[in-house]
Amino acid sequence: MAISNNILSIILFTIGFSCLFVALLIWQKRLVSDVVKPLFLLLIALSWWDLTYAIFWTGLPGPTPYFWLDITYIGVLIVPSAFLVFAIQLSEFQHWLKPSFITALVIEPVLIFILMWTDPWHNLFFGGNRILNSSVILEAGPIFWANIIYSNLLIVVGTVLLIYKFISSSGIFRKQIGIILVGVAIPWISSLILVFGLNPLPNADNTPFSFSVAALAFAYAVLQFRFLEVVPIARDTVVENMQDGVFVLDNQNRLLDLNQAAKKLIGPNTTVKLGDSITRLLENRPEIFKSFINVNEVHQEIQIDDPFPMFLDLQISPLFNQRNFFIGRLIVLRDITKLKQTQFELHQLAITDSLTHIYNRRHFMELAGKELYRSTRYAHKFSIILMDIDFFKQINDTHGHESGDRVLISFADFFKQNIREHDIFARFGGDEFILLLPQTSGEEASAFLERLQNNILISPVALENLEIFISFTAGITEFIQDQDTIETMIKRADQYLYRAKEAGRKGFKVG
Repeated sequence: MAISNNILSIILFTIGFSCLFVALLIWQKRLVSDVVKPLFLLLIALSWWDLTYAIFWTGLPGPTPYFWLDITYIGVLIVPSAFLVFAIQLSEFQHWLKPSFITALVIEPVLIFILMWTDPWHNLFFGGNRILNSSVILEAGPIFWANIIYSNLLIVVGTVLLIYKFISSSGIFRKQIGIILVGVAIPWISSLILVFGLNPLPNADNTPFSFSVAALAFAYAVLQFRFLEVVPIARDTVVENMQDGVFVLDNQNRLLDLNQAAKKLIGPNTTVKLGDSITRLLENRPEIFKSFINVNEVHQEIQIDDPFPMFLDLQISPLFNQRNFFIGRLIVLRDITKLKQTQFELHQLAITDSLTHIYNRRHFMELAGKELYRSTRYAHKFSIILMDIDFFKQINDTHGHESGDRVLISFADFFKQNIREHDIFARFGGDEFILLLPQTSGEEASAFLERLQNNILISPVALENLEIFISFTAGITEFIQDQDTIETMIKRADQYLYRAKEAGRKGFKVG
């Protein structure tokens, strides 16, 4: 039973607008993957084919007798190439898509379209056998059949690639390719039906119907299993909201993707465009750029000083496709400034005295050991001064421990303000303090200490209701090459400190 032209038109309009709607839906996802672009083109081409074919079946007159059939070829000629590129992208054979390859795919449809429209001049396409109002071409010229062979060859290659991808995939992506292969089977089954004379649409070409259903199956597989379910959710809720800056580069250092945190690291005044060279994007961030531009895999810390000091944990991982070809790099930059600050604070707690905020005894011994090694190697002098505050217990007993703490803090501050940057000053215990003076002889240390003793005697410590004057007693010793250790020097300085106390305090002894 023949199907009326109106019913054919309604079916074609329905499926054509369905392809157009899905194409527009897919175009919204075009930045997610390169697979979307050829699929969008395929759906647009099929929509054009369906809609113009539908207009033909309505009987609407055109500028020429064959006009509505002829312009369907815009879609007819694009479909095989778009399908092949879609299959190439989905199968991850992107290295095929070189400019020369794309140019070849474009030239053939353009050439065929020109030969079709100029057929009355040469009869190479329809061969002079075209029948008015017939939509099925059974006899034609050599160009027509060459295009049929070429188009089917593209579809065969695309189908083989998809079969390969199905075999090598697993999980959710295997399901995706499986649905796409079911869609691919529809045009092939349709062709067999046409060959065996079982076409349910007499005098109508069933190809646009079958291809459109196949393309909708492709769209369903891509949207359901990859972009709407997997990629957008994962990217929007995980990658985009990550505190870490994420960059994805191809093997030519072009930016393929980045998240909001990465944009902040690049700088608010930098225009970010996908496909740009990372060299341009990071020209204002040389600290980041120079750390990874020629490196495929690394894990290190870097520091940025503009506008504020910032520490970043940089991790680079190479990206490979299923054939183990290097295709790009994943770069993750994590802001570890707070962690570094915490580490610094913990380190400071470990090496400083909690009350006076100068070095503690343990750290003094570490630094003094390094100075001993350096002075021994380069035959330098250095001196150690061991000192304590005179009558400190009496201050505690008379004014209280808080006042005693105030005296200790003031004493430490006084020395911090009067020593050199490379001198090593520490609280040694209780009211005892120790000072190491690099490249300083005992005589020079004595002169230095005498000046400080005179100054501290006229620098009162302010307590709550009064000011008190303090003094200190010290023992000084100079490093003796090839004999001393830090321990022997401290022991010797302690002996001279004891002698100074016996001599009446407020002074020092040198030896």
